[in-house]
Amino acid sequence: MNTNKLKTLSSLKTLFFPLSKRVYIVGGYVRDNILGIESDDIDLEVYDINIEKFTELMNQIGAIGVGKSFFVYKYEGLDISLPRTETKTGYGHNGFDVSYINDEKIASKRRDFTINAFMQNLYTDEILDFYGGMEDLQSKTIRIVDNKTFVEDSLRVLRGIRFASKFGFKIDSKSFEIMQNISLDDLSTERISKELELIFQTNYIEYGFFYLCKIGFLKKYFNINIDKKTFFAIYRLLKTKKRFFNTELYEYYMLYIINSFCRVDFSIIHSNKYEKFILKQQPLKFDISDRDLCIIALDMPISSWLGALSDDIVYRANELEIYKKKLNTDVNPQEIIKDGFTGSSIKSEYLMRNLKYIDDKITKRQ
Repeated sequence: MNTNKLKTLSSLKTLFFPLSKRVYIVGGYVRDNILGIESDDIDLEVYDINIEKFTELMNQIGAIGVGKSFFVYKYEGLDISLPRTETKTGYGHNGFDVSYINDEKIASKRRDFTINAFMQNLYTDEILDFYGGMEDLQSKTIRIVDNKTFVEDSLRVLRGIRFASKFGFKIDSKSFEIMQNISLDDLSTERISKELELIFQTNYIEYGFFYLCKIGFLKKYFNINIDKKTFFAIYRLLKTKKRFFNTELYEYYMLYIINSFCRVDFSIIHSNKYEKFILKQQPLKFDISDRDLCIIALDMPISSWLGALSDDIVYRANELEIYKKKLNTDVNPQEIIKDGFTGSSIKSEYLMRNLKYIDDKITKRQ
């Protein structure tokens, strides 16, 4: 936890101390802390203070309300809220009635998964675990807290896949059966896209791919059919080739590898950076020649080619001095124009001279 967050927590402990000893850090921060993962994503839940007094305190420190009926405020990068229950009353993610509840077990029951239902007392550090989250962390399992309330928010399906993909956890079979039967049709494309982009950045993207396939997401939203053979080929590549992934380009690899086997419809993803970047890439190809590597390197270093996923390719690209930098052929478009080429013929001649340079380079190495 960074210094500023520590100072903020200290000031809040002082603020609430005269009124309540039941102030808890809830959700993901507690989970990550147990797993030994650094996190600054802190949510506080405050008990034994009525709504009027809580509102007064939040106004006193200048916290910003993000939904009066939800009793939630933002302050210095933290979410501070009163304990509550949520009941589905309408369509979409806003269709909930919220009720104040001063009972930890009942309030934490609204959480999506057991590993997100921990509560850590701000004063004593005691961790409350009402739904077996610790056991599920140890067994690396994603399990629904409450089957009845889980289905009320369809975004939780993608969140569950994200957590599996983030931690390398398996989703409990009964929980996954429930997730498979939840329609995502009430979700906006913006919310779906946001969750997908988070999944693309997770450490175990093969899990994300696996579960997105199993719920039929790739077929419905990316308009692709993946047969069994292709499924296992993509899964193995995502799992075994991560050591070759360029860290700065990590989020592109899942879609790139899928697109190398099946044409992906990118329209569900709001950021056009994925489609633009991936479609500029040469397709995945392991039996690639030195010549073809050099052609790719005309546009980008081989380290920026998402298909550089073997020791052989990395070794040859380094030998050709094109792994970390583009191929410099010294072909000058101005010289081509001076030689009398005009219009579209300039581009053709530019390519021809580059290819000649590459062929000469390859010949000299042989």
